[in-house]
Amino acid sequence: MNQTANTPPTVSLGSPSYRQLLSDLPNLTRGILLIHGANPLEQEEAATTMARDLSLDLHHANLGDIISKYIGNTEKELAEHFAQANQEGATLFLAGADALFGKRVEVDGCFLRYRDTEANRLFQLGIDQPGFVFMGSATLPEGPGPWDGLLTAIVG
Repeated sequence: MNQTANTPPTVSLGSPSYRQLLSDLPNLTRGILLIHGANPLEQEEAATTMARDLSLDLHHANLGDIISKYIGNTEKELAEHFAQANQEGATLFLAGADALFGKRVEVDGCFLRYRDTEANRLFQLGIDQPGFVFMGSATLPEGPGPWDGLLTAIVG
C-alpha cells in the first residue's frame, strides 16, 4: 500500500495491496474509506465491488441531498442516514464527498466556518459508527483538514 506519514494508504481495486486491505479490515472495528474515482458511476462501482468483496450491504446517500444551508438540518439528515444504515446492517456509502476535500479558501463570513463544522461532524459521525463508511469523491484530500488521521484508506 502506498503511504506517507500523513496520508492513508492508497490502493487499487484488485491489486495485492487491495487484497491485503480486505484481509485487514475485519480486524478493524470502524473506519472511513475514501472511494476515489473520476466520476460518480466509477465511485459507485468501486464501492459496490468493495462491499461485495467484504460481504456487506450498502446504504446509498448523496451528500448533495443531505447538506443544507442550516447546520442543524444537515446534522439531522446525516444522523438519520447513519441510523438507517445501522438498522439495515449496511455500510453507508456517501456519494458526492468532493466538497469536503477541496482546497480551502479564505472567505469572510460564516459559510466556510459552517462547512468546516459540517465536515468535522460528518467525519466524527463516521468514526463513531460501528463498521465502515465509504465516501465517494473525485477529489483527493488537500493539506490538513478534518480527515487527518481518520481515513482508513483511499481506494481508486
